[in-house]
Amino acid sequence: MVINTVLILVVCVVAVMLIIGFRLKSSFGKKMFVKAVKRGNISSVKSLLNQGISPDARDKNGTPALVWASYKGHTDMVELLLEYGVHVNARSGDGGATALFAASDAGHSDIVKVLLDSGAEPDAKTRDDGRTSLWQASQNGHPAVVRLLLNVGADAKVKTTDKNQTALFMASEQGHNDIVKLLLDNGAGVNEKRSTDQATPLLIAAQQGYTDIVRLLLEKGADPTVKARMNNHEWTALALAEMKGHADIVELLKSNRAVQQDTNSRQSYA
Repeated sequence: MVINTVLILVVCVVAVMLIIGFRLKSSFGKKMFVKAVKRGNISSVKSLLNQGISPDARDKNGTPALVWASYKGHTDMVELLLEYGVHVNARSGDGGATALFAASDAGHSDIVKVLLDSGAEPDAKTRDDGRTSLWQASQNGHPAVVRLLLNVGADAKVKTTDKNQTALFMASEQGHNDIVKLLLDNGAGVNEKRSTDQATPLLIAAQQGYTDIVRLLLEKGADPTVKARMNNHEWTALALAEMKGHADIVELLKSNRAVQQDTNSRQSYA
């Protein structure tokens, strides 16, 4: 009688353990895991990993846990997932962002370095419009991240597939002087045009009133005569600066144009 009771208890315990193990490895377990990763709860994540949850688990939208850890800035969590063999270049289910893209987007340079050292692909592109980690960091103003990516050979000429917007264009539009200089020093195309209106980095910087960026672009050979079509009108950088009242940029562009005309005249005479 006693033996039978003990056997029944053992069977029940085993059954409960199997059920718990099944639940942990099911969608319920993955949900718990991703939530713990997002919160930066190292002990819970380690416990779930040791119970069989895959480090590559995703949330209901298809975003890998590593992408969330990278975006949230949980360096220790990223290192833990890598230690358990997570796929470093796994992409999210929607736009195809990687962990490196997420860390670059948020400006977590320490995580960017960890991921690059672990084999993250620096030029991986999003599925929808071809943005890279460098492009995203350039737009959002993270020079430390941009520098890290350029140091491992990231493409400074990257542009989106939908509007042909370069990283240099976005940095110029947002007023990120340091990043503009970094991109120019690494071969970014100074006269690349946005496909929707033919605007160049110089045009957009002149419109926004970023004098230092206009100067940097002109020094690298930006063409001040390029025209963009905006609001059914054609605009040069000078016309936009005059319309917006950016006096310093107007003088800078006029001076540059005068130098260009003088140079052209000398070349014609020769």
